[in-house]
Amino acid sequence: MWATNGCAAYSGINISTTTVPEQCDLDLVAKFISNGLNVKTTAIVPCSRSFLKILDVPYPVTKDDITNALHAASEPPIRLTAQLHIMHNSHHSDTATVWFNVWDSQSRANIKKLNGLFVTIGSAQCIIRPAWGHPTNSCKAEAIYCPHCSGPHSEKNHQEYTGCCKGNPKANLPILPTIVDVECPHIPICSNCHGKHAANDHKCKYWYHRFDADWFSRQRAEK
Repeated sequence: MWATNGCAAYSGINISTTTVPEQCDLDLVAKFISNGLNVKTTAIVPCSRSFLKILDVPYPVTKDDITNALHAASEPPIRLTAQLHIMHNSHHSDTATVWFNVWDSQSRANIKKLNGLFVTIGSAQCIIRPAWGHPTNSCKAEAIYCPHCSGPHSEKNHQEYTGCCKGNPKANLPILPTIVDVECPHIPICSNCHGKHAANDHKCKYWYHRFDADWFSRQRAEK
């Protein structure tokens, strides 16, 4: 980092630098000016706020879980301007969207660093297509789909969020909910080929070709 110029501004001294200074750089500047002017000085970077959101966060989740995951994914850890906000995506979904603001520089260096960053909250194993064996950050699916009903939730939470297993006691012929820990008796719908089987059924042609990139390319070209 180089200092390009300095001038009196904002009731202090404004120093322009070639890159965003780290804390060690700020400490060095403060020490240099304090010794030169014989006064106690602090050095800070002018800050603004940047807005970001995280998609498909496993739900339920706590603010501490997300804050810790953000700190683990960013070096140095980011500084939030306020408490983050968690919104459950829907009653049929086991994911949430998280909004938060961070302190940023005028060049928006932090948001550039964080934009598109993969944050692990919970398991790193893919919950979108769990039977295919890849990690979450390698999955090309745009959202989470249950392999049994294609709903917006993971397979392990199928009975809790899907309508078919909740029953309907107000129907003319009341429908009882599926018994807890009993396998869903309803006809599955594959989220890949839309056939009447689960997406992780080994008989599905998509599962059979799960490691064949050329086959998937041909499938996309035909659609």
